[in-house]
Amino acid sequence: RSPGDVIVGEHKIIGSAQRRARGALLQHGSLLLARSRNAPELPGVHDLSGMVVFASEDYTRHWINCVAATLGWQLQPGNLTHQEIESAAKIEIETFENENWTCKR
Repeated sequence: RSPGDVIVGEHKIIGSAQRRARGALLQHGSLLLARSRNAPELPGVHDLSGMVVFASEDYTRHWINCVAATLGWQLQPGNLTHQEIESAAKIEIETFENENWTCKR
């Protein structure tokens, strides 16, 4: 454990990872709201505190609004273009479904 970990009792409830490469930064984080059937050994906020937790969509909306306010952005709802959808599908196939890319270190 790191000194900055967020824990309830003995359980870490927030995970975070960061990667820096070629002048870019990728930050990934997760908050365990409740125990998952996919990882029942990891209790979430609800399991540990008994507190009712919001749906993940509520957290996402709140987080997006906080980031936008902090950066002075005004966000507009929208949809991906056909070209963006095709581009994402191509990246998925050529990169994430490619075992050579997925397994390289």
